This record gives sequence, C-alpha cells and structure tokens, in this order.
Amino acid sequence: MTVPTLAVEQYQYTDTGVLLNGDPPVPFFDVTSVDGLDGTPVSLSSLNQMGRDGGYADAANEDLRTVTVEGTVYASVTALETYLNLLKANFAPSASDQPFYFRHDDTATVKMVMGKALGFTYTKDTLRRIGSADAQFSIVCGDPRIYSSTLSTMAVARAGNNTMALVGNRDTYPTFILNGPLTAPITITYGSFVITYTVTITTGHSVTIDTAAKTCIDDLGNNVRGNVTLSPVAKWPVFGPGNNLVALGSSSGTGNLTVNARSAWR
Repeated sequence: MTVPTLAVEQYQYTDTGVLLNGDPPVPFFDVTSVDGLDGTPVSLSSLNQMGRDGGYADAANEDLRTVTVEGTVYASVTALETYLNLLKANFAPSASDQPFYFRHDDTATVKMVMGKALGFTYTKDTLRRIGSADAQFSIVCGDPRIYSSTLSTMAVARAGNNTMALVGNRDTYPTFILNGPLTAPITITYGSFVITYTVTITTGHSVTIDTAAKTCIDDLGNNVRGNVTLSPVAKWPVFGPGNNLVALGSSSGTGNLTVNARSAWR
C-alpha cells in the first residue's frame, strides 16, 4: 500500500488513482458533496410484542458503509472524454476491497475506508460545450470502519510483552505474525484473550493470524487454522483506542511476534 500525499479536502481511490479536488489547471474533478463518511447506519432487527406496547430491538452492530461523492469534471473541450474515460477506469468493479483515501481538517493523517467502487456516472448535457460534466461515484464498504492510513506495528519478544497505543474512537482488528524459531505451545495473550498455536515454528518460517479474516496462514501459503485454539472459545480479540498490551509465550526459542493494527473511527 502506497499512501498518497493529500491536502485538506482531497480524495483518491486506490494507491495510483485520480486525485480529486486537485488544483487547477484542467483537467480536475471538483468535489461538491460527500455522503457516507459520517456515522454508519445501525443494523436494526426488531420484533413487535403481542398484547402489549413496544417490542424487542437489536441494534448492536453497524450496517455497510456506502460513500457517495458528487462533483463537477472540468477539462479542455477537446480532452473531456479522455479524462472521463480515466475516471471510469479508476472506479471500475474490483474483486477485492480498495482504499478510498481522504484528508479532512481534523488531522494531518490521511484516513481511508476499504471498499468496492460501484462505477462512475456522469451526465452528458450542454455543459460539455465548455468542457464540463456533473458526475458521481459510490463505494460500498463491507467493513464500516474508517481507518488511519498509517499502519502501527510493534515487536514482542518471547516471554515478554509490549504495548501498542492507538487513537480513534472504536475497536480495530490486529494481525499477529509469529516468527520462528518458537517451540509449541505458543501463546499470544491480550487481556482475557489467549490464542494458542500448537505446532512448533522453525527458523526462517512464520505464521500470520488475521483476526479480521479469522485466518491462520503460514509463510508457504498453507491454511493452518487447525493448529490454533482460542480462549474464550471462538472469540477473536480486537484492539481498542488507547494502550493495548500483548504478551508472547513459548516453551523455548529465539523468535518473536510482530503485531500490526490501524487506529479506527466510526
């Protein structure tokens, strides 16, 4: 991931995408409105009660986040179509989530959401006579979190611990990388959560535990999820804002643990 350098109120989809709200001269895309970077809609399930007022409501989670951006495209009269084609290619369908970067006035940090573009649409009308077109695109995000584009990382020595400090206002998923040599049983402890890897990891090899995807993959690309046990059962740890203390245990070995996470916001 190569994070672009953005000024305040600039936007970009994908690492090498078209800069939006860039400075003139033409061509450029002037963003006039952004919807969907506020609070995400709550995923609500409700059930009425028979014979009494009210009912039951389950509103513990957030729904998908959809970001919709509207704006005006400006280009020279003879180059408008070329620039529109470039924008259409930028927001083409993708099999995997891509970063939508933005920078607002609260921080110098570039933030991002991860999602899939739903295409780039525009209106062909009399504005084309002056090299302009009103346009819109949307990005749907299965994960509603707004993330820092800066990845926080730390190392934890065997039989030791370390603390990762995160900002933001909500939980975020860490990734743990066990680097051999570490002799089983190997434990990662975070608060009341314990992840145990039950197979020895030899020198030069590693295992990546992704708590967001709930996967465990070794450095050869093998699925080794069957070597992992969780306590509490079926519970994966998530980090919160503030200090997150992680400890690494192992019978023996000189390897260590790499921890990666991003600060997250609602």
